[in-house]
Amino acid sequence: VTIDGTTQPGFAGKPIIVLDGVGAGSADGLDLFAGNTTVKGLVIQRFSWYGIYISNLGGNLVQGCYVGVASDGTTARGNGHAGRCLQ
Repeated sequence: VTIDGTTQPGFAGKPIIVLDGVGAGSADGLDLFAGNTTVKGLVIQRFSWYGIYISNLGGNLVQGCYVGVASDGTTARGNGHAGRCLQ
């Protein structure tokens, strides 16, 4: 599976698609439970649990994402927990 925010019109090297968990309740931003998944070019912020939770068969790639940071790349917009990877 590939989730590629870099293909969004207007992308110019910084993520512009924002997954904002401010109203999501008790939730992770993304849960990856299968291997060989690529996530690129997303902003993942303000989830009460993990921004990205990876628990799977391996071969995953998270690239060019802002996790716990606003789309400006500097403003903190933390998630409830640090990322977790159980590969």
